[in-house]
Amino acid sequence: MLKPSEEGEPVAKDPALENSDSLENIPLVVFEGQNHDAHIMAHLVFGSSTMVGTMAPVVMSLQKHVMEHISVKAKEQVAAQMQQQMGGQPPNEQQVLQIESMVAELIAQGMQEVKAMSAQISGGGEQDPLIALKEQDLQIRAQRDANEMVVDQARLELDTKKARNTMSLGKERIASTEEIAAARIKAARERELLKQDSKETIVVDRENRR
Repeated sequence: MLKPSEEGEPVAKDPALENSDSLENIPLVVFEGQNHDAHIMAHLVFGSSTMVGTMAPVVMSLQKHVMEHISVKAKEQVAAQMQQQMGGQPPNEQQVLQIESMVAELIAQGMQEVKAMSAQISGGGEQDPLIALKEQDLQIRAQRDANEMVVDQARLELDTKKARNTMSLGKERIASTEEIAAARIKAARERELLKQDSKETIVVDRENRR
């Protein structure tokens, strides 16, 4: 059971209450001795929900709070380790630098762990199955449209070729018809000339007989 607030001072709360406070823009406070890993996981899960994801101020508040948990956790770990080494004596200048370096390393490690947990919570970066199916459907439609375009292009080329062949045959037929007509006219003229020659020959024969 957490202690009640005294004179308005902040008190340690469980992560569920902190998540609720974030929705009301109540500042979140990290306390030493808390189960930082449990708090971080609870806040990451809450922040990854669809509803909270659309609330930028809430997301920023949770992210800041998680960073504070990482920092406090790292300092607690280093403090416990250095206390054993120094036997309760205050650190000297060199040890202070060593402590800062150890804290920085643990914070970097904690950041990597939070990143891995976030990826695990969000599905490891895997695509939403519904989105994947939609993209697959779009790809199938695009491929179908491309195939139809190829078929239409082939049909257009075939129709164009047929039209050219028909036009060529039409020209040949016209030329052939004109040639036949010219030949008939020529033949008719030659027959007419033959008839005239025959008539003239008959007239000459009759005059010679007289």
